[in-house]
Amino acid sequence: MKEQMQNHSVRVPAADRLNAALPPITSEERPAVLLIGNGINRAELHEDVIGLSWDEVIEKLEELNGVTDRHGLISKLPSSMKVIAAAGGRVRECLSYIADLTDSGDDPDPDSARGALWQRAARLPVTHVITTNYGFELENMLVPGFTMRRSQNYLYHTGTDKDSLRAVLLNRFYKIPTEQGDRHFWHIHGSAYKPNSIVIDQYEYGKLVSYVVGSMQQTVGRILSAFKRGDAYIPKSWTDCFLTGDVYVLGFGMDPSELDLWWLARCKARKFPETKIYLFDKYVHEERKLMFPACGIEYVDVPAETDEEFYTKALDKIESMLNR
Repeated sequence: MKEQMQNHSVRVPAADRLNAALPPITSEERPAVLLIGNGINRAELHEDVIGLSWDEVIEKLEELNGVTDRHGLISKLPSSMKVIAAAGGRVRECLSYIADLTDSGDDPDPDSARGALWQRAARLPVTHVITTNYGFELENMLVPGFTMRRSQNYLYHTGTDKDSLRAVLLNRFYKIPTEQGDRHFWHIHGSAYKPNSIVIDQYEYGKLVSYVVGSMQQTVGRILSAFKRGDAYIPKSWTDCFLTGDVYVLGFGMDPSELDLWWLARCKARKFPETKIYLFDKYVHEERKLMFPACGIEYVDVPAETDEEFYTKALDKIESMLNR
């Protein structure tokens, strides 16, 4: 398989990777979308090391900034506020440090229990993979050694503006050919390779939500008009794919701080009620489930004793749903 994937690694001129066209969407042919978080990295598996939790990242920041004496108070704050307090307000200055903490830079070992789960997730038959992770675990499963330098050969933009933060967060994706067709990877909260792109505190979440809302004001009308005429719509961002597709959420518990995704889920439920969001998460908070019906989210219960059993069964279920 590794040899097959490398044979697909054809260098595309940089000019041809601007204004890149994404697969068209129709009202009858909705894209299959995987939204994946950090759950697999945090899973308790018998044979390899667990990645840092968000609370452990906060503790590291507290140590870096000499505020460990405030840990008890900081731990009571919402997630997006914890990082501000732990960084002493110096969030932008700490981004490279945070990127190093959240991305080891190592390829996941495909032969490990964790690597096997990432391998299965990367090869799900979906058109788009949306991830809140800063690392490139998924891409490494398809292109071994997906380093910052090598990743540029797979980097595409749906417009000519490739340098603004708005373009990076909404219109930039990695396209990797697979035996099942092209897979499009969207790092919607930035990447460890570009620390300044990381969305992590309320200031950056506010900017991202403004980009999302601004892009949707006209886009929703255009999509609905195209569908009404029976025409296809060519998506321009991950938000277009999220709204119009059936979304399978894995290892991501929809924390209240994820304002962009909560806003989009509400918009999706109101404007595209025929589409679905299926959420698979072993540790989702019970009170959070109260929000799911209003946001068009269907919680899929996967009974499991261990994390490995949960992710194995969840991936089995997603594959079954995608292939039916």
